[in-house]
Amino acid sequence: MISDARRYARPVLAGHRLEAPLNTVFSYGSRRRVVVGLGSTGHLEVTRGVCSLSLPGLAGREATTPESLLAGLQSFFEATDGRWIMGYIGFGAHHNRYSTLAVGPDPEVLLFTPESVLVIKDDGSASSASGPMRLPRGRRATKAGSPPPLADETVDRFRVMVDDALGWVGQEPGRRLTVATRHGWSGPVDLVSTMAAGQDDSHGVSRSFYCHHGGLEFAGTSPELLIDGSLERFTCHKLSGTSGHTRDSRRPAPWDLRLVEEHRSSIDSLLTAYSHFASVSAGPPEFLRLQELVHGMTRLTVEPKPGSNPASVLLGALPTGASPAEGLSEIAKLEQFPRGPYYGLVGCAAPDGRLQWSQLLRSVFQRDGRVWLPVGAAVTARSSPDVEAAEIALKARSVRVAWHS
Repeated sequence: MISDARRYARPVLAGHRLEAPLNTVFSYGSRRRVVVGLGSTGHLEVTRGVCSLSLPGLAGREATTPESLLAGLQSFFEATDGRWIMGYIGFGAHHNRYSTLAVGPDPEVLLFTPESVLVIKDDGSASSASGPMRLPRGRRATKAGSPPPLADETVDRFRVMVDDALGWVGQEPGRRLTVATRHGWSGPVDLVSTMAAGQDDSHGVSRSFYCHHGGLEFAGTSPELLIDGSLERFTCHKLSGTSGHTRDSRRPAPWDLRLVEEHRSSIDSLLTAYSHFASVSAGPPEFLRLQELVHGMTRLTVEPKPGSNPASVLLGALPTGASPAEGLSEIAKLEQFPRGPYYGLVGCAAPDGRLQWSQLLRSVFQRDGRVWLPVGAAVTARSSPDVEAAEIALKARSVRVAWHS
């Protein structure tokens, strides 16, 4: 059996969920290394556009409400300097600037400082504040497979969304709009095991994650590591353009002009967005090959301007899915469901300043007996409803989901 830190993390997460079902639980990492955070000593939470802040040392006192998300983030990072910070800044955080975006009952933003942290390696060794330890190998995880196929109603609704998005995209050259829908089904899933079943890739950029907070639970494996480094310099592995494998697994999938232009547009948009707070350079386009998908990938080297703080950098790196960014107002018109955390950033900041944040993709959510998988695709001038509908079906099939046995 291949050593995998996620499988050692699985019984830790499952056991804590049983012992303290109301506690915040979070994990993030790869096959090589997983960071697990248990409990919370302070948090920043945004729900329905309202930002509340509880800093370490304020236990038992009423949380403050900052004037803005940026102010809340700045206060939180200042108060938690030198501690682990974990969680997500979801797509719903854009509601702070575009109030027409739909928001739901689930937090759009959750960052917290854990009560205890366990760093787990793929050989079963682990470290915490109390010292090193060895973790026992847990029982074999529930076998994971693809979710149920997309319902015809979901696909038909998505085709209509793409057709409507093309109306906005076609108004000016170079426009791009990522639209998303929800694929829901009945029956509870084992999201701790879903995290442990995460895929690997040839470049080692995929990260698996699990989060439980306030009744919302989600897990997945994202191939898009957007921030990897420090506040002074980090690498952004930007993905855009998705296709299936060719019959010859040794050769990259051929790209048509639609995928080439989609990737170029995505990189140009990101270069423009990052230029507001950093100097940035792009490497050559590559292919990221996963088990069932092939993505175009360009690595960006990002050096935030001197004096930058984590709050402004994370908000600057938060994906919009629209080029130009004003297209967020079109997303608000087109999408039936609030995205919440989906399509935002998920990850952690270490006490030594190391940052790792992935785009929150390929994730299964669960709350109050409802289970859903958000899926989306980028619409450009060369898109068509049928092509983009086929893409979301391909992406949905690639997700690995574990059910309770």
